[in-house]
Amino acid sequence: MFQFTPKDSGLEIKIQVKRFDATDSERFKSMLNEHIINKNLSFVRIDMSDVEFIDSSGMKALVSIHKYLKENAEPITILHPKPAVVSMIELLRLTPIFKNEN
Repeated sequence: MFQFTPKDSGLEIKIQVKRFDATDSERFKSMLNEHIINKNLSFVRIDMSDVEFIDSSGMKALVSIHKYLKENAEPITILHPKPAVVSMIELLRLTPIFKNEN
């Protein structure tokens, strides 16, 4: 469902659900807290290639990552986002926090 892989001063996450909503967001945040060793991360990359839908609960879970980033860290990278994910980021005006890479 979720894979967390520490990488040097950062974290890579793979979200393996089609719908990232309230059903999974609490579990994600709980697992995130378990896997964060260094609370001053330089980067976070999230592979969302499997996610076809995300709601505000899922976005809130992703935004919660922001508190673990260093002050000068790069934006959270969303890898392979589907159009619904990109639309939600834009709709909620979260483009300063997230950058997309296909």
